[in-house]
Amino acid sequence: MSFHTSIFGRIVSIRQFRHASRVLRNSPGFALTSILTLALGIGITSAIFSVVYGVLLKPTPYALPEHLCLLWKSVPKKNLDRDWTSYPTYQDWKRNARSFNDLAAFLRPDGSIVNLTGTDNVEQIQSTKVSGNFFTVLGTPAVLGRTFTASEIDRDPNLAVVSNEFWRQHFSSAKDVVGRDLEIDGVSFEVIGVMPADFAFPAKESQAWSQAKDTQMWLPINSDSRWAAFQKVRLADAFGVVARLRENTTTDQAQAEMSAIAGQLSREHPDTDRYLGVHVVPLAIYLVGSRVRLTLALFMGAVMVVLLIACANVAGLFVSRTFARRQSVAIQIALGAGRADILAQALAEAIQLSLLAGATGLGLAALGVKALIVAAPSNLPGLEDVRLNGYVVLFTLVVSLLSGALSALGPAWKFSKANPQDALHEKGESNRRSNRMHSSLVFIECTLAIVLLSATGLLLRSAIRLQSVDLGFRPDHLVLENIVLHGDKYDDAHIRSFVDEAIHRVGALPGVKSAAIGSVFLGRLPNSQLEVEGIEGATSTIDDEPATWTYVSESFFETMEIPLLRGRQFTSADGPTATPVVIVSQGMARRLWPGRNPIGRRFKYSAPGSVANNWLTVVGVAGDTVRNGPETRPISVIYFPVRQKVWDVLALMVRTQSDPVATEAAIDDQIHQIDRTLPRIDPSTVEQQLRDLESQRRFQIELFTLFSFLAVVLAAVGMYAVMTYAMGQRTREIGIRMALGARRGDVLLMMLRQALVPVGLGLLAGLAIALAISRTFAGLLYGVTSTDPLTYVSVCLLLLAIAAIAAYIPARHATRVDPLVALRYE
Repeated sequence: MSFHTSIFGRIVSIRQFRHASRVLRNSPGFALTSILTLALGIGITSAIFSVVYGVLLKPTPYALPEHLCLLWKSVPKKNLDRDWTSYPTYQDWKRNARSFNDLAAFLRPDGSIVNLTGTDNVEQIQSTKVSGNFFTVLGTPAVLGRTFTASEIDRDPNLAVVSNEFWRQHFSSAKDVVGRDLEIDGVSFEVIGVMPADFAFPAKESQAWSQAKDTQMWLPINSDSRWAAFQKVRLADAFGVVARLRENTTTDQAQAEMSAIAGQLSREHPDTDRYLGVHVVPLAIYLVGSRVRLTLALFMGAVMVVLLIACANVAGLFVSRTFARRQSVAIQIALGAGRADILAQALAEAIQLSLLAGATGLGLAALGVKALIVAAPSNLPGLEDVRLNGYVVLFTLVVSLLSGALSALGPAWKFSKANPQDALHEKGESNRRSNRMHSSLVFIECTLAIVLLSATGLLLRSAIRLQSVDLGFRPDHLVLENIVLHGDKYDDAHIRSFVDEAIHRVGALPGVKSAAIGSVFLGRLPNSQLEVEGIEGATSTIDDEPATWTYVSESFFETMEIPLLRGRQFTSADGPTATPVVIVSQGMARRLWPGRNPIGRRFKYSAPGSVANNWLTVVGVAGDTVRNGPETRPISVIYFPVRQKVWDVLALMVRTQSDPVATEAAIDDQIHQIDRTLPRIDPSTVEQQLRDLESQRRFQIELFTLFSFLAVVLAAVGMYAVMTYAMGQRTREIGIRMALGARRGDVLLMMLRQALVPVGLGLLAGLAIALAISRTFAGLLYGVTSTDPLTYVSVCLLLLAIAAIAAYIPARHATRVDPLVALRYE
């Protein structure tokens, strides 16, 4: 019989388990401490795994999702790799690509918002308008009814497929929903199907715009009032494309083909497609971005560090316990027991401990999952699927058994090699072996703890740097309400009238300091082109850096408290018949007219290939702003006066003197007194939206801080226990030294130096590992390098201080023992 088979045979014997149970019952303190220590590590590991499974590993509702990709227009010279494309370009891709079975188009979500009309309260709905083959490409059938096809919507575009949530909320989960009508923007649509509960493509978490919501219904793309223009205008970049790879075709092969097609299109359409590329993104990366994947991987690494420290602590308990039983073990060996027998008995104890710890850890994991769901940011994809399930239970079982085995087998293996003659005496090789093992465990704990502390320190330093970022405006006491003016009644004149009345009504509310039309959050960076007029009347085209734009009213800069550095504000005279004027950001002025006064300069703003009819005259320069959270950089912004260039999507900004939350309802009421047919969109404070943008980073820091705290506490407890035991073993030596005249202080320093040697070695090893892996999460840092010396020095000093305290207390206690008592010890 082989060695491993022999062990297995002994483990599964009832006799071994019964003996292990008796041993553990006779050592309740050891058993309880080991179970609770392992349960803590197992519990948090299983809780984080439940998040990883729900976000990354849970099956998606799409057929063969590994074959699905998203195709984006890219502009390499502007560092834009995920831009929307036009419908004619989508048709070119579909006609020329051979790497895909099929391609489907969907209108960008912020262009697919519709109003559910026909009731007393108009409701704004996030739809997605899609091509007829959309559901075929994704391979997801309806759970009720059916989905539409390309030939069907050509005959009748007024069809709707609704989400499972919409079906439950608006139809009370009625089984006869198929065939019912919905009035959408005043037009009747027939409901033909209901999608599965987990189907939400494109989901809000995968969108880059701040007001993204989950899709509630899918409508044919040709039901849109702009459909005729979308089919012809190559500059209408408003579409995303999802594609299904052919079998045995890789993403890299598809990327190479699409790059070649982009080059061909740039030659065929040089006015619009020059310098454009195509970015092929696997569906998995689109749904859960690389940053989230890296964060979850770091979370799993962090909890594994905590679990390993817990295992080291329990291993230390096993070392102490095995050393205390060394004479019993020696007698077993002397009577003929082999190493396999010793290991089998240790493993039987470990299995029982690990199963009890696993059961306790599973209970802690259940509580941890609930806490994670509460603490996790709402934009974490798959959050609704985070729960304990069979996979998590199986993972917990495996981790529990491995943890128990890892904790018990190492000490058992070492002591099974002991010389029975040494073990039968109070001193000898077994004593030295025990000390070496304890030192090794301290080394391991310090190494693991410093790795986790270093990562947490870098993230905390990044958070501190982010707090000091100057946004260029004051976000406090600022309320934002988005207004969508859909419908034929809102022509340019009516939009201007609505703007004037909204600003007047809201500005007159008690507690309101000022109100304006504008936007604090800027959307995507369009593929823009600037034609700048030179000093002598010559022009030059600049299209190497993106710029964005927004429409603002006269009081916008005052409301936002954005400084006007040069020139003037907009006035009521800047109307539709006046000279077209703009205010530009400081960075844009510096880029276009370096070292010169930009006031009075002129430029044209357009998309490549389009014709800009009007020269825009710069009348002011505003300070640079950071608009989409402190982690983003300032970009070039063009401010148009809302009286000259109107838009049916407005952002109302309100600066309050009192609590901004208390004014939200009053602001919304004033807007609906102007037009009661508008859908209600709850306003919110800008500070809250900025917190939402930073929610994932806060979640990272909170969890890493928690894990580091647990790791440090476990390491400190483990080091204290190990050093207390080690000092206790040296009581007789200490008594002899002091009896021979050694001073208490000198003995104390000697013991501290010896105790801190494995700590120092652990710090050095941990620093080497931390520096080696720091580049993997450099993308999560802001304003701090992954080799920041202040962080590493600080965490080393912190852990060294904790280790010194853990060593000093038992060392001081040992040196205070009376030498005569110490000499009689043992």
